[in-house]
Amino acid sequence: MFQNSESPFRLSCLVVCAGLAAISTGVADSVAQTSPGQAEQAASGVRRLSLDECISIALRENSDILIAERRAERAGGVALSSWSTVLPTVSANVFNTSRFVRGEQVSEQTVQETRPDGSIGFVRSTVSSPGFAIPSYSAGITANQMIYNGGASWNIIKQAKQNARATELNADATENRTAMTVKQQYYNLLKAIRTHEVQLEQVKLSSEQLRQSETMYKLGTEAKVAVLTARANWGRSRIVLITQESAIRQAKAALNTSMGRPAAAPVDVVDMIDPETASFPAPMGLDAAISAAMDRNPDIRSSSAQVRTARLGKKVATGGLLPTVTAFFNYNRSNSELNRLFNNLGQNWSYNYGVSFSLSILNGTRTYGAISQARADYYIAEEGLEQQRRNTILAIEQSIAGLDAAHQIIAISRDAIEAAQESLRLSNRATG
Repeated sequence: MFQNSESPFRLSCLVVCAGLAAISTGVADSVAQTSPGQAEQAASGVRRLSLDECISIALRENSDILIAERRAERAGGVALSSWSTVLPTVSANVFNTSRFVRGEQVSEQTVQETRPDGSIGFVRSTVSSPGFAIPSYSAGITANQMIYNGGASWNIIKQAKQNARATELNADATENRTAMTVKQQYYNLLKAIRTHEVQLEQVKLSSEQLRQSETMYKLGTEAKVAVLTARANWGRSRIVLITQESAIRQAKAALNTSMGRPAAAPVDVVDMIDPETASFPAPMGLDAAISAAMDRNPDIRSSSAQVRTARLGKKVATGGLLPTVTAFFNYNRSNSELNRLFNNLGQNWSYNYGVSFSLSILNGTRTYGAISQARADYYIAEEGLEQQRRNTILAIEQSIAGLDAAHQIIAISRDAIEAAQESLRLSNRATG
């Protein structure tokens, strides 16, 4: 899923240049030899990984990629749930029961009475009403449908889709960046190993020069200062060798980390570059590279999707100023006798339906604040897209310039190797 870029070629060239330039010091045969560190790794049973294998591991285990993929899944879920804003909502009250209970009621009331003389009069008397209980059973269904809300619902759906697309492209960009980082660390490790091999030979050469100086000093053909100088050079070369061994450990830790593995995990890589036969394609033209990046670069495409998302966000916020129209329907059945609730469906029922029209007149500053925020988000997204384009163009220009320089360095280094090899041959003949 990751995109190819020019940077790996640039790094490859620089790796080869480092090996070739070091060899030109007079140790051209060192590249073909195996360093003690490599022999130790081979003996330990650590399988060497190719560049493609390292990238494959990173795509499976790198935490940044895993997080980006989960975010894309989450955004997809949000996009799916956004359809709820235009679909009807239906809820069923499958069964509901209640019981109204009232105790005995005692009160003072004016009651009519017949007097002994046959006349009728009214007197105050205490009246008692017995308690009772009335059960109630009901069931029903309610449906609501949003008809119009200023287009906010459909804009929310479009916004969620664009956001899901943006997160997918961001996941692609994360894979692309991770693959690029793995390539860089892979070539850095190769460079460190090559430099270590050359430095081993340099230590051997310094040791031999020291031995020759000591011999010639004993024979009286060189001054003691030559011996001291040779001993100092030997010490410096050993210091550089120790430093380079540390550089290999650091390069391995960086490669492991970029692949999503523990930094201290054993790792070794396939040496895929032969400085004698290595060849690299000519760099892509600047205009062609920029055009391809504008069309296919996942970071730019993700930023473009974020701009579209923010534009829809403005429409959603503006919809808060428009009226809302909602339709509703409710069907209900109820009775005090449970056996009558679902028997004879032509009885004991009621329903109501209608349309609701509402318009927000005053809700503080919430709507206007949301509009202001949405506009700011849109401007931020636009500026982010322009910044991403500028950064991409800068990276392309730097990569192409570095690749051009690497081609020139390789040519010069190969000439230096030939001169060094000839110098070594003549030196061996003179001392032979």
